[in-house]
Amino acid sequence: MNARDTLERLFSYPLEVTVTWCIAAPGSAYFIGLVLYEKTILTWREGPQMVGFSFFHTTPILAMFCWLSVAVMHLWLVVALCWVRKEKKYDQVIPRPGYWLLIGTSIAIGFLYIPYYWLGGY
Repeated sequence: MNARDTLERLFSYPLEVTVTWCIAAPGSAYFIGLVLYEKTILTWREGPQMVGFSFFHTTPILAMFCWLSVAVMHLWLVVALCWVRKEKKYDQVIPRPGYWLLIGTSIAIGFLYIPYYWLGGY
């Protein structure tokens, strides 16, 4: 068994899809965590916020990397959903980690779409 087979068994997706997720995950996680922090805790402590303003104006290169990571994660979700649909069409068994990765990524990306006023903003 080579490294490609090991990665495909670990993540349940083809190698290209797995590597794309691994590259985009850290930047996306940082950006999602920062946005959630600013929408909740910082807003509760300091009042209304311009979510993401200081991040994009103090560290623009890191901010652009994180923003592109989130965009790649959106594309990854579309590709992963198409791959799962194709596999199910041909009655292939998809291991549970593949579903958990897809569900977890969808939930994490979904956090970006929670309206600001639901979390304590005005």
